[in-house]
Amino acid sequence: MYERNETGGNFVEEQFLVPDKMAGKIIGLCGEQIHRIETETGCKAQLDPRSDDNSYRICTLTGSQESVKAGKSMIKQIISEYSSNSFQSGYVPDGQIVTEMMIPGLKVALLIGKGGEKIKNLQEQCGAKMAFIQDGPEHSIYDKPLRIWGDAENVKIAEQMVTDFLAQNETFSVPIDKCGHVIGKGGKTIRSIAQ
Repeated sequence: MYERNETGGNFVEEQFLVPDKMAGKIIGLCGEQIHRIETETGCKAQLDPRSDDNSYRICTLTGSQESVKAGKSMIKQIISEYSSNSFQSGYVPDGQIVTEMMIPGLKVALLIGKGGEKIKNLQEQCGAKMAFIQDGPEHSIYDKPLRIWGDAENVKIAEQMVTDFLAQNETFSVPIDKCGHVIGKGGKTIRSIAQ
């Protein structure tokens, strides 16, 4: 794989090739996905407008060494999830099953975690693979399908872990005129609730 890395002080510029067919997934609807990568990692990400041979595009990441490394990791994770997501054509490896869970839109970012860490940890713990089907905006009020695949037992464990995680991270609305009461003077009430 083609890669180029230039360093100047604390500033790093790295270029690598990404499959042309993954460009839309990396950029996201109206640029939301690439904006999320930049926001979460602190690096600047840019994809060439088009490839010369319709197979690869150059992706340029700039920023601190840590931010560029994190940005590259997120992009590779996106590519990996979509590349392995061949189940869309109906293919399931022998002995494995595939299922989908609908995840509330406002919980999607929580389940993915910063830099994809939460969903990676869940996959490691349960032994199944998980990927969101990104057909719409990253942050949305609408439910998003989470595809889970692997051995039947691991998929069952994964479903339970996701269900438990969502239950632990329950959210609800507080009327704006009641927010002060919930927070309390100097944050005393909400700290007490958290403890």
